[in-house]
Amino acid sequence: MYYIYYIGRCIYGSNDYWIQKLTATQYRAGVWSRFLGFFYDITAMFFLWIMVGVLTTTWMITSSNSPSNDFAYIRAYILENEPQLFYTGIVIQILVLLLYVFVLPLTFKIPRSFGMMIAGTKLLKDNASEISRITYFKREIIKWVLFPGMILTLTKNKQSLADKLTKTYLTYY
Repeated sequence: MYYIYYIGRCIYGSNDYWIQKLTATQYRAGVWSRFLGFFYDITAMFFLWIMVGVLTTTWMITSSNSPSNDFAYIRAYILENEPQLFYTGIVIQILVLLLYVFVLPLTFKIPRSFGMMIAGTKLLKDNASEISRITYFKREIIKWVLFPGMILTLTKNKQSLADKLTKTYLTYY
């Protein structure tokens, strides 16, 4: 095994060749692939929100002490007399969406969202190695804080502001 590594090092000089090749500009994700990954993530979050909303609404209706079986009356009764059920349902929905965005990608071997998987992109560090979970978490927080200008900050090097701050590249590998 060492022999193969030695031959490769003699042919290409050092690991700098591979670092330059893996982080080359033509392999970095542009605006459309970033938008595609974001679109898939937002779509998945929407359907997840609908499913969790249906489950929490069902839970609220079954656990309410409403004297009627009419859904409109039960809703008004919950909002007036049992607001803790309504607020608990909202908190559960928000927590599930936050878990989807920030925690679920950290459980994979290579931390990335479903949108990134479908778009065929992944994150690399400046030295062309895979990013850590902490780096991914930092990047996601920065990306969501800078959300409106995320695409607008994309430079000619195809690196957004969140990528620059975390020293990462979004590539097609």
